[in-house]
Amino acid sequence: MPDYNVKVAVRSGEVYFRVDHGLTGAGYPHLFLRSSSSAAPVLADPGRWPTGLAWSITDRLRNGGDEKGRVLAVWQETPGHPPIPLSVLAWHAHGTGPLYVFDAGHSSVLSPEVGLELIALLLDALLEVAVHPKAPVALEWQRRLRWSQAALKHAPHRERPDYRRGNLRRASRLSFSKHQPPPTAASWTRGAWLGERTF
Repeated sequence: MPDYNVKVAVRSGEVYFRVDHGLTGAGYPHLFLRSSSSAAPVLADPGRWPTGLAWSITDRLRNGGDEKGRVLAVWQETPGHPPIPLSVLAWHAHGTGPLYVFDAGHSSVLSPEVGLELIALLLDALLEVAVHPKAPVALEWQRRLRWSQAALKHAPHRERPDYRRGNLRRASRLSFSKHQPPPTAASWTRGAWLGERTF
């Protein structure tokens, strides 16, 4: 796993995460991995993103989610141009269990192959959060992530079915498979699709 020099703190039971890391050394010139606590990726043009992803990111930035670092993004930053988010991941921390992905995807300006590479970097960074000494993630969960559609219960009613289908396609494409107990899942995840992946 690459070292992204992530910073993790727990305040009043909430996990706060910060990273601002250049990816040139990893072979991606002009690209930066950033948490929303460093730069929040507001996806102003939903047409450049897969169905429902812009909603997921906006939803995750609410209620202090930006300051907690609840969205990760890979940004392109070239001289003379404003920074542009290319791939994004919305996540959630809950107790000492696994970290949860709520959504992840990439801009349509990227080829599918490059987009998947950048999302893999975001997943790697999330795993680095999980193993951080200050993160309250139990040892058994440090190499496993879950994907939950629970947040989509609050999506606009008309768009919700399309958002769920798009979200499930992205989870499947990233090799998250449907959760099969045991171990059991937290009660807040019930009633929505839940996936899991071991790394």
